[in-house]
Amino acid sequence: SARTVGKRDETNLSGSQRVARQNEAGMIANLKTLAAAETDYNNNSSPHTYTGNLACLSSGNGAGQVPFINPELATGAKDGYRFTLKAGKADASGSRWSWSATAWPVTYKETGIRSGYIDETGVVRAADKNGLPGDVNMPAID
Repeated sequence: SARTVGKRDETNLSGSQRVARQNEAGMIANLKTLAAAETDYNNNSSPHTYTGNLACLSSGNGAGQVPFINPELATGAKDGYRFTLKAGKADASGSRWSWSATAWPVTYKETGIRSGYIDETGVVRAADKNGLPGDVNMPAID
């Protein structure tokens, strides 16, 4: 029988296509993890600020020394995807009030097809960018 994930029928997918879809689900979950980690980092830092450093989210450096993400995600590569994190410009007090994270497949069409993006709004965006990093102009996904 056909197995449906979301709105996709996976009956005729090859093994590599299944892996790519599973990795895409992981990429989306990891972007949501980064969003939650940024919120926690901001709430625990003094003065309140976001970070553009994956290592800070992993160590909690600057926000109570509590890790907010696992060390694997902090390397910038997890579940067949690469991740980057960027913080916006600092205000006069040194606080940063915006951030974004991008994701793209390590090997396009093998480890993933869609690229991803999330920022301080918490809206996950994803689209096929031919293996390039995601951006704010991609459509929002559920």
